[in-house]
Amino acid sequence: MSDETTDPTDPTENSEAEVTDTDQPEERVQRTGSGPRWCEAPNAEENEAGDLDAVDLVQKLNRTVDEIEQSQDEKNRREWMAYDLELYTGDRVTDLDAASEVFARIDAREGNGQIFNKAYQLVGTVRNRICSFRPRAQFVPSSGNGKAKRASRYMTELSDAWADHVGYQKEASLKMRDQLTCDLGWMKVYVEDGDTKLARFPPWEQLWDKEDGKLGDPECRYHVRRIPTVAAAAMLGVDPEELAGQSSSNGSLMAGAIGASNTLQKVRVIDAYQRGPNGRHVIVVGNKLHTDEDWHYDGIPFITGVFDEKHVGVSGHSVVSLTRAAQVELNEQQITLREAHHQSATKIIHTKKGENAPTGLNNAYVAVDEYVNTAATVETPPALHPEAYQYTHELEGQMSDTIGLSPNTMRGQGRAGVTAAVAIREDTELQADRLALPSQNWETDRVETAKWWWRLTRDHAKKNPDAKPKWRAISRGVWKEMVFEDLTGEYEIRVLPSSLFGQSLSGQFQKAADLIKEGWLTREQAMSALNVPDISPITDLILSEQMLQEKLVDDILEDEHYETPDEYMNKEALFTYARARYFLALLDDAYSEEAMNMLRRLLNATKPQPAAPPAGPPAPGGPGGGGPQLQPPVLPGIAPPTSAGPTPTGEPPQAPPGPALPPVPSGPGGPPVPGMVQ
Repeated sequence: MSDETTDPTDPTENSEAEVTDTDQPEERVQRTGSGPRWCEAPNAEENEAGDLDAVDLVQKLNRTVDEIEQSQDEKNRREWMAYDLELYTGDRVTDLDAASEVFARIDAREGNGQIFNKAYQLVGTVRNRICSFRPRAQFVPSSGNGKAKRASRYMTELSDAWADHVGYQKEASLKMRDQLTCDLGWMKVYVEDGDTKLARFPPWEQLWDKEDGKLGDPECRYHVRRIPTVAAAAMLGVDPEELAGQSSSNGSLMAGAIGASNTLQKVRVIDAYQRGPNGRHVIVVGNKLHTDEDWHYDGIPFITGVFDEKHVGVSGHSVVSLTRAAQVELNEQQITLREAHHQSATKIIHTKKGENAPTGLNNAYVAVDEYVNTAATVETPPALHPEAYQYTHELEGQMSDTIGLSPNTMRGQGRAGVTAAVAIREDTELQADRLALPSQNWETDRVETAKWWWRLTRDHAKKNPDAKPKWRAISRGVWKEMVFEDLTGEYEIRVLPSSLFGQSLSGQFQKAADLIKEGWLTREQAMSALNVPDISPITDLILSEQMLQEKLVDDILEDEHYETPDEYMNKEALFTYARARYFLALLDDAYSEEAMNMLRRLLNATKPQPAAPPAGPPAPGGPGGGGPQLQPPVLPGIAPPTSAGPTPTGEPPQAPPGPALPPVPSGPGGPPVPGMVQ
């Protein structure tokens, strides 16, 4: 099939390096006999149909996609997808393009022909459990200084604003439904009309060469879709008449396996990628070249996921495919039970042979029939044996066990006998662990999406200096317009650990209280980590001093600007924060000596001072006494003012020693001596 395929035994097939024509040149020529692949064709200098390079490129790419669509592997893949969608929706799927209409009907609870539709219940449970978590992509700075941290927080908020703008949660939820019902689900990040966009596309619109994709990471991927001729002409900027007769050579989206689609008024659009660093990106509309550009990224902007990976290949197992046999058996049992119940509602009349049939029996609840010889007997067949219903429950339980979900989880109930709060939490976590891997993939999708948004938006802004990508979002409790201006920053992107605090606000506050109680976080750190928009004005007020401390240190390290701390600031808290930043700056070794000296100056200014010792009695004069001391004049008989320190606890106050009083004369009649107590 394939001048596009690569050698599956090549050890570099799954690496990031480009597989060039020099890797296996003779084998490719012998296998295809058609020369280089489309991605190795000469670059088209002009995007016009008259350009020879463009014509050759379009022909090679169209031939590549034709061979993939007409291969038996792709036919089988589409047949099984259509069959699984029928089991999920309960309706007949004659064309994969009509599947979206079937989804609309099933979502409206119309036209569901399956009574025991366990597949739909399983898919809905898994999808709701996983997609109830709204992950965020956290941008981690390349350095630990405060300015870089503020820039990374801004990029995180900017990514959230873009995700809200393109409806990420909805698109990702539809992708999750696709990978639960089909062999894969995927979204694409792309730049159109100067705006970075995200969209989920049906699984059957992504193609790849099966030999190239054996290791799960094909070198080339193709987004193939049919669009109306008018829309295709608008993409190319030509008259629709120029595209007349350019409908796809493969008219049936089902590859002739189930039914044909009328594509006479549609044109095939191929969006082809060869991963970098020396890759290529080409868009072909009908028989005309729309885009031909180099692709230097180390991947393809297709966020692809499966419910369970196969041992070989890109596609995987879905919930419906894993439970397909049980669902088919349930459908058979549904038919059997329906006929049995219809039979049980039928009256069987027994009459003697040769006698006239009863004349008064009918469908009424009470019937009177006059007979001549032998009375007619009426029999109602008994109901089904309970084991018949037990069998259906066994089938449903088997489907739940295959996916790893308990019946209590699917019904939103707790396990019987589990009443303690701790036991309920442990039991809930145990049930959630059964979906741990799909949940991790759900979080990783957000990271991959943010990575491609950041790459494509940044590079588009670099190529177009006048472009200012911007989105409106809520930042610190108010609406603001956020502009993508950081074109040189380098970040690592990871999932924001919001799941640590749970999904509900009550759970988040409880988890934060537990972390504060255990000493893992302070109250201020927990408030900053929760980031609840409703109370952000309150938290900003509480954290204002902490943010001011960060600003003072950032100004010193980043701008070499020293500002005297405000007199109302907590000097001890500022010293603790500045000291930690000082040690971190020493580890980074990325700041000037002048900035480090300023930070030392701030530490000296806020360093806690030792407590002053208590004042003691004046030292006596003479040697070692510090010289003569001036004493206040002392009146005769009057004690001088005390200057002693505090009296030890538990002892009466002691007066300092004063001058000796004159002796008291003995004998009566003497006049009172001044200072003498009478």
